[in-house]
Amino acid sequence: MTDHELLRRFEAVDLAEFRHLDHVRVAWAVLERDGEAGALETMIHGITRFATAKGAPEKFHYTLTRAWLALVADARARVPHAADAAAAHR
Repeated sequence: MTDHELLRRFEAVDLAEFRHLDHVRVAWAVLERDGEAGALETMIHGITRFATAKGAPEKFHYTLTRAWLALVADARARVPHAADAAAAHR
């Protein structure tokens, strides 16, 4: 599944689970789509919605979301040629 397909399914709450690697991949795609200015709001809304739909609203943590998003944004800046999160590791 591509990062963009994962993002689409995440936003539709059409995933059985949302693992740590999925967070990174979705953050990468959101940063690409929404830019840094809109990405935090998108991630906050998306994770809150997903966690609530799965019966675990306490799973959302603002500080961790903000920190991970900043780390992914930094990684994207360091490898601007990478098409997706997986390509950043190549």
